[in-house]
Amino acid sequence: MLSRNGRGFAAWLFGPVARLLLRLGVSPDAVTIAGTVLVSGVALTLLPLGHLTAGALVLGALA
Repeated sequence: MLSRNGRGFAAWLFGPVARLLLRLGVSPDAVTIAGTVLVSGVALTLLPLGHLTAGALVLGALA
């Protein structure tokens, strides 16, 4: 749940990307699956190799 201020910021930040994905016909399910695959891939490659800072930053950006 975002406050009124948070909702405006989120709309400003993610709105253009969301509109582009809708225009391209990308479904919300496809976005969820792609995000899950990317997060799993990063977690299974960077973290076990000891790249904890890079892994945390990439996971934070993907989440």
